[in-house]
Amino acid sequence: MKWEKTFTWNGKSLPSNRIPYNNTAERAIEIPIILDFLSKGKVGDKLLEVGNVLCNYENEYKKISRTVVDKYEVAAGVVNIDLMDVSAVEKYDLIVSISTVEHIGQSWANFESSIERDLEAPLKASVKIYSLLNIAGKAIITVPFGKFTDGIWYIQFNQDYLDLLIKKYKLPERAIQVSYFKRIASEVETDNPYQIWIQTNQEELKNVCYDSPYNCVNGLAVIELKNSNLIEIPEKL
Repeated sequence: MKWEKTFTWNGKSLPSNRIPYNNTAERAIEIPIILDFLSKGKVGDKLLEVGNVLCNYENEYKKISRTVVDKYEVAAGVVNIDLMDVSAVEKYDLIVSISTVEHIGQSWANFESSIERDLEAPLKASVKIYSLLNIAGKAIITVPFGKFTDGIWYIQFNQDYLDLLIKKYKLPERAIQVSYFKRIASEVETDNPYQIWIQTNQEELKNVCYDSPYNCVNGLAVIELKNSNLIEIPEKL
């Protein structure tokens, strides 16, 4: 099999991530997508990252000045606070969250093993991110997507679950745009496998499982939010 060095997102060819840090699955396409998203920002934009992920990859690129919120990971420049406790008074022009939202409110063996889980906490976190956007601000969130899965320490979204952002949490439909990816090939028994991801539709992912046929994420949703200034999100969800 010929392993391509690029993949296509919304008609644009991007180089696959090959930095050998936690790059066994979706990071191969998440990192390039996030960096492409951030490259469209303007000088002076206020940036927020939810989950301290990008720092592990950005040394290969131009360092990005931003505020980073992560409840548990102690590191220089990281604000240790629960996303849901971040004041909505502070607004941002660009917000990114890489494979973090699906873990919020779930049970982490080393962190929140005794909490009362909230299966809709990842949705509430997405709404919270929307509430932190300036007018015309944009956010991008990546989450595992396919067959709905309560993985205890994560939630894999499906379309019905994702649709609750509009139907239950009342985000404007025009404020949300979603891209879908499926992993169709991957090297095995390596920490930095070559992979093939294709952009597809939600119907093609409805039976895709976490950890099958390849380890970890096999379907991915890239959720883009734009503040349409149509609704006011309550401080507490």
